[in-house]
Amino acid sequence: MNPDLDRQPPKISIIIPTFNRVLMLAEALDSALAQTYERLEIIVSDNASSDGTGELLARYQHDPRLRCHRNPVNLGMVGNWRQAVRDLATGDFFLILSDDDCLLDPDYLARAARLIQEHPDLVLVHAEGYLLDTRTGHRSELRLPYAEVESGTRVFSMRCQIAPQDFTLCNVLFHRRLALELDAFADPQDLCCDSELFLNLCLCGRVGVVKGFVSLYRLHGDNLINTVRGDAGLLAHSIRMFLNPHRLALAKGDVPPAELKAFERTARASLMQTLLAMYEHHPDRYPAFVSWLREESPLLTRQVFRWHRFQRKRFALWLRRTKARLFGRKHWADIAK
Repeated sequence: MNPDLDRQPPKISIIIPTFNRVLMLAEALDSALAQTYERLEIIVSDNASSDGTGELLARYQHDPRLRCHRNPVNLGMVGNWRQAVRDLATGDFFLILSDDDCLLDPDYLARAARLIQEHPDLVLVHAEGYLLDTRTGHRSELRLPYAEVESGTRVFSMRCQIAPQDFTLCNVLFHRRLALELDAFADPQDLCCDSELFLNLCLCGRVGVVKGFVSLYRLHGDNLINTVRGDAGLLAHSIRMFLNPHRLALAKGDVPPAELKAFERTARASLMQTLLAMYEHHPDRYPAFVSWLREESPLLTRQVFRWHRFQRKRFALWLRRTKARLFGRKHWADIAK
């Protein structure tokens, strides 16, 4: 842990990665600039936009807290994050604010910084916020059932157990040095690498919690995570968000057994869904995926494969019945010849 963090306020980097969202970027940027915390840098990493993003950013250049960087070529979402955290940010902690999200509480980072000063062993600061589904207009509340300072292993064990969604990127501050040591965002095909980093850091120390709705996270059809099922590579790599933290938890050996079992139940449920999705959407890649999973995590997958064989039989039976009902048994028999 950085010994200087208990002697001076931490420096915080807000990283705003952006690509062709000039109509939404201004709101995200304005919300970052509205933060009252003084030891703050704001970095916009433009991933080779072609929609006037540069002209918009030029209007903000008078603010000394802001630095703008433009990639000559698009690095992909994860590549853009990695470069910004590793090469552009200089803060002790960083927050990634997507260009379609925004911060609501101007004192959010000031409150987080006070927690970090009071508790230098914090590796994360987690916060509450709103989730807005722009397709329906429904806004839900993310409320965290934690104390102001919480055991990281407890937060680890609660992954996917808090409705409507326990983790959104815009309300988490990550310890930057530890993130670099963990080689964060190294896999460009792992679109869940932010969640993986969150879980890995939970295993490295305690978590601070800021209560109150500090951010707005938008759900919409353009969220890149929606593309995962349609791409076999993305689908396979996204499951690392459970495999790698589980491997780290076993290596550390200090996660209470009940908390480790709770996480394993969540991980197995996600593995099950991924297997079914691969079997349904990418049957040609399914055998190789199964072999890879068996090698990567035999402990997690042993029971999952028993469940999956049963589910595959149920799915195949449902498919046959559905096709027979829709097309008629004789017509479907003719098609199947």
